[in-house]
Amino acid sequence: METKKEIKITKIYNDYPWSYGAPLPFIMSDDYKTVLFYYMQNSIYNGKSMSVTHDMQDNIAFVEFENCYAHKLEGINEEVINAHPLMKDGGTYDIFIIENSSWIEELQKINSVHAYYNPEHWKDYKHYFFVFHDSMFQCIAEKITITPHQISYNEAVQQAISKIIPNNNEAIKIQISNT
Repeated sequence: METKKEIKITKIYNDYPWSYGAPLPFIMSDDYKTVLFYYMQNSIYNGKSMSVTHDMQDNIAFVEFENCYAHKLEGINEEVINAHPLMKDGGTYDIFIIENSSWIEELQKINSVHAYYNPEHWKDYKHYFFVFHDSMFQCIAEKITITPHQISYNEAVQQAISKIIPNNNEAIKIQISNT
């Protein structure tokens, strides 16, 4: 009988921490790429007022997920995060890797019925867990890269689109309005 491995939760150091007040994570994804961006801690947007418009330059960090297999954004916030089964010891405003993840195990089990299933395909996948102020984001991916940018929110949306659809930059233009 196979014994179940204990889940291990490890905090990842993040050089570009998000705003405590309102990081406003934005996720864009397709079948192959996932991009998340958020307001950084030293952002001029303090979460208390909307006096900052989305066309002003600001400190925004991009997270690119390499070979993202699955992701979810949930409305679990900092006030209730300790009730989440993976965050019983807290951990707000941090990024974690969940080792021996039951979510990865569940996805593997579903895929194991495929005629070409190979367990080696899963060896590099990691379960990433982001705890923001008003939400949390989980992702199964091989690797993440975080880079800072000094751009407006509108420009960040356009950049996210260009990372997902790199050859259609001129075909897709989205205007974000504060009204």
